[in-house]
Amino acid sequence: MGSRAAAAVFGIPLHLLADSVPHRDNASRRFEVGSALLVAALVAARRGVGDAATVGALSACAPDLEHLVRLPQPRGSKLFHDRRGWHRSGRFSTGSQLVLAAL
Repeated sequence: MGSRAAAAVFGIPLHLLADSVPHRDNASRRFEVGSALLVAALVAARRGVGDAATVGALSACAPDLEHLVRLPQPRGSKLFHDRRGWHRSGRFSTGSQLVLAAL
């Protein structure tokens, strides 16, 4: 499996693993979408659109698309969030998450 393919395959599981760490989401959907697009654009500008880092970044964002577009919801629950999802609310503030992400 090439590095781009691996990045595409492992992006979603890595997102789910990060969601299992108790954290708080930002209340502003506009901020969430804007910051994700900005980071993806910065990675693409630095590494190239087809680079594994860019593919992985976009793949890791994929589970959050269900907040923006209607995806299948078996038994009325989102696939990656809600009661069946991995997301855990907890102590890590959005500010601390941004600092960790910048490292």
